[in-house]
Amino acid sequence: ARTLWRAGRQDDARTVLQNMYNHAVITPENDTASWGKLRNCWYWWDDAVEATAQGLMAYVEIQPDEPMAARAMKWLVLNRQGRQWKSSKDTGQAVMALTAYMKQRKATTTDMQISVTVGNNPGAAYTRTWTITPDNFWSFDGKFVLEGDAVPDGKYPVTITKSGKGTLFYSVFAEYFTLEEGIKK
Repeated sequence: ARTLWRAGRQDDARTVLQNMYNHAVITPENDTASWGKLRNCWYWWDDAVEATAQGLMAYVEIQPDEPMAARAMKWLVLNRQGRQWKSSKDTGQAVMALTAYMKQRKATTTDMQISVTVGNNPGAAYTRTWTITPDNFWSFDGKFVLEGDAVPDGKYPVTITKSGKGTLFYSVFAEYFTLEEGIKK
């Protein structure tokens, strides 16, 4: 698609993007899209990280406002393993694609402050705040973990606020299990 686009064959490039859309694995639960397989792949186009990175770069270059670009970006971010992906090669591809996405959207890493609050009852809410600068952007620990008794019972909101001009990307996850025997369905 990118080669066709650069060769001046815009209609053909858009057709290839439509074909890519037809083969995407779209997960509605977290609004992500990917291409390829997570395991047992041999070529780059069969590997989910590399194929999704290439797909993201194609959408960013040809149809940047297409929702598939944001879905592919989100899939790449959610499938990172710590500070990397599976290998140095697919990590490089993912970083290049995410950088293209951020550049196209003019995302910045200027100074900003992020606060995350869990719960809304005064005295019973948990808050953590980070100051993010261009110097610590890649190294700050942006995790906020509540465990055991710190997790309030029932439903509670998660509020994320930002001050400053930087661009904020975030994810929220919940994992839970019980230690009791004979778990009821």
